Amino acid sequence: MLGRCLRDNVTNWASCDTLCNHALGSFIEQYPQEIEHLKRWTKHKNRWIRRGAAVTLILPTRKGIFLSDIFEIAQLLLEDQDDLVQKGYGWLLKESSKKHHRQVFDFILKHKKPCQELH
Repeated sequence: MLGRCLRDNVTNWASCDTLCNHALGSFIEQYPQEIEHLKRWTKHKNRWIRRGAAVTLILPTRKGIFLSDIFEIAQLLLEDQDDLVQKGYGWLLKESSKKHHRQVFDFILKHKKPCQELH
């Protein structure tokens, strides 16, 4: 049901973020067991559903909650080629770092690709 809301009603990043941040974010806070849906969304063909997997947790992460789930979702989206999905989980990590600076820094260092040498 949650994914259908995104699939049927969202056609741009602004409507994705508005729906996910407020309505879906509040829903996940009230029913944390439903966070498993977000993890499945990371594999969906629809870019807005994949972005929604991350941006739904923006408001909860500002409260300092769901950090392990946030890292799991960020890792699942790490190789996503869509720039708007990348910006969504980047925003999530940025917001998470405000309460969990060291943990987010360590996560990023652990998952960064090595820089190629310039010749």
